Amino acid sequence: MIKEFQSKYGLTNRHLALLCGCSLATIQKWRSGSVPVPGITKRLIALLDALFGGNAGLCEFAERFAEADETNGDPSVILSDFSERAVQIVRGREFSRAAEALEEKFQTYFEFLPDMVILVKPDGTIAGVNRRFEEQLGRRREEVTGVSFDGICPADSLKTVRLAIERALRGASAVFTLNLQHPAGYTVGVEASFSSVRQGDETLAIGVLRGLRTAAEGRDTTERRLRYDRLLSDLIETISETSSDGPDAGIKKILGKAGTAAGTGRAFFFQLSDAGRLTGKTVEWCSAGISSGAAEMMSHPELSVPWLAERLRKKHLVAIGSVSKMGPGAAVEQQILAALGAQSALFALITDRGSPAGIVGLADLQGDRQWHRDDFEMLHAVSDSIWAVVAGSRRARAPEFSHHEFEAALQQAGLGFWQWDIPSGRAMYNGTWCAMLGYPPEEVEPRIEFWKKWIHPDDFQQAIEQLDRYLRDSSADYRSEFRIRHRDGHWIWVQSRGQITVWDAQKNPVRMTGTHLDITCQKEAELRMQAAKERTEKSSLAKGEFLSELSHDLRTPMSSIIGTGQVLKQELPSAALRDMADIILQSSDEMMKLIDGLLDIPDLKSAGPGDSDGAVLCDSGDANASAVLIVEDNLANREVFDLMLRRLGCRTEVAGNGLEAVEKAAGKSFDFIFMDIEMPVMNGLDAVREIRRKETADGRRPAVICAATAYARPGDRERYLAAGMNEYLPKPISLDSLAKVLEKHRPKENENPDSKR
Repeated sequence: MIKEFQSKYGLTNRHLALLCGCSLATIQKWRSGSVPVPGITKRLIALLDALFGGNAGLCEFAERFAEADETNGDPSVILSDFSERAVQIVRGREFSRAAEALEEKFQTYFEFLPDMVILVKPDGTIAGVNRRFEEQLGRRREEVTGVSFDGICPADSLKTVRLAIERALRGASAVFTLNLQHPAGYTVGVEASFSSVRQGDETLAIGVLRGLRTAAEGRDTTERRLRYDRLLSDLIETISETSSDGPDAGIKKILGKAGTAAGTGRAFFFQLSDAGRLTGKTVEWCSAGISSGAAEMMSHPELSVPWLAERLRKKHLVAIGSVSKMGPGAAVEQQILAALGAQSALFALITDRGSPAGIVGLADLQGDRQWHRDDFEMLHAVSDSIWAVVAGSRRARAPEFSHHEFEAALQQAGLGFWQWDIPSGRAMYNGTWCAMLGYPPEEVEPRIEFWKKWIHPDDFQQAIEQLDRYLRDSSADYRSEFRIRHRDGHWIWVQSRGQITVWDAQKNPVRMTGTHLDITCQKEAELRMQAAKERTEKSSLAKGEFLSELSHDLRTPMSSIIGTGQVLKQELPSAALRDMADIILQSSDEMMKLIDGLLDIPDLKSAGPGDSDGAVLCDSGDANASAVLIVEDNLANREVFDLMLRRLGCRTEVAGNGLEAVEKAAGKSFDFIFMDIEMPVMNGLDAVREIRRKETADGRRPAVICAATAYARPGDRERYLAAGMNEYLPKPISLDSLAKVLEKHRPKENENPDSKR
């Protein structure tokens, strides 16, 4: 088609590129067929069909555009003229979109009605049947379409059927029973209800056929659906008539048809301001033709309906079974409904560009009423119709925010839009949603299962549980993140958000609307950051372990050097030799500061070379007489430790590992145990736990156990105290620090040495 059009009007590839808003290279690839260009054929067909098909003025434009090169005309000027004319045509078509939407709703009802439905032409031939007809009567629609109704009806019922069809085409309804012939040879008894319906320019008879038993149980429901189906057809015609009558007249006509179909007595429309308040503009219909006085009440500029507005904002539809039971919070709404004479009411919210624009409602004057889902769907169709009238009147005064602009805004934001009819499972996805997954719209099934089946197996259960949980408790917006399979096979991350917008009378969710956002880049960045964090944590852990070991290896020999220097300073008789010992201690102190700085170890207040001057020293071992066990695997440190404690007047024993310390502590009671941590056979922590266990089991006085270790990283002190130790001395250990521990924990003179500490 496009190539014929291009040839007929002499359009070059450059012309097509300008018209379609794509590059010349894209058109050349499409023309040559060398590289597939997804969607370009559909775009060209839609463009040419929408803008040139059947419109002489635009075909004339095409000829002018083709001749531009020969006449040195400016294609951009011609294109500007064309754009203005095209906009006028497109705007004219936009007005009929609401009517097309209602037509689509009628087709949906026809196909999915739980009863058998049949369409019959005036000549008696069958124009179509629904799925239920195929299932219950055992005849495929291909077999009966175009065939006379006589082919499925026994002879004794033909006269009744023909008469019913004639009455329906004249506008009268007819309900009767008849038998239909099943291919298996038996007859199916049904109750039939025929009325008329418009399909395009043709009037057809529509029959709703129900098994006799089912009919007896649900006759009211069938009649209601029949009235509402007919109303949908009438609304399409009503919208087209409102342009000449004015918006208020058109709205009143729609309200009258709705109120008559629902049998409510009153129907009304309240217009809202941008702030969601009543504007005083109302349109009202009453079956008796009597004004209720509600219009005067609502003309006050400060009047608001907070109770109703809040519920409509959440659910877009509010059903009131009994006005008298609405409660104290709905005083204003009760006053308005009382003025209408309403005993029960049904409200729906009309929105324009996402903002509240009005409220449409039905008021039943006869008493309390149980509203049905059919009532909800009918009122939604009525609100769509009123919106079309209001939008049409606004369009005549000012440019409208169009569907194309809305789609462009969603596309710019990268948002895929979806809508889900929960009971039927039908779903609608916009172009951005389809493009996000790499699908042309015609390949996307209009069912909720379409996106479910492409969710990543690892994310499926969580995604479905989040959706089910929201449907059970919709107190907050629905939000979920999961991976979904792209058409070319790779996975993308999407954030799905949504909200229930329609509820039924039993507060069951009916319709849900939401968006999809591609967050693949964000998720991949998060995963990279997480991996980097884990690598950093592992590196930090390894660094910590390395520094801890390095600290141990450096501080262990420094402990021997400093301890020996302090003892020598006390023992040497010559002042010159004591000065030399000071040099050793001062150099050792500088070395320890350097080690702590390099290893980033906090100040542990280790005793410096001058700290030993204040030590509690005793010339005689009898002055202290504490029994001390030294547990140290390093021979040099063990000897220096022993020398220092003896210098402080203690009686000492030594152990080379944790197991040896446990054995010695079990056979003898010690006042103090200085415990190294890292040792062969059994480490210091395990040794302390075992010593404490045996002390408790034997009922012995617990020894004062002090960690004497070269491990001095943050957290070490807390770990050792938690294991059952009383004190913590980081190496290198000075005479002063040892003396302070002994002084702090030695038994008092009046304390029984055999009592527990």
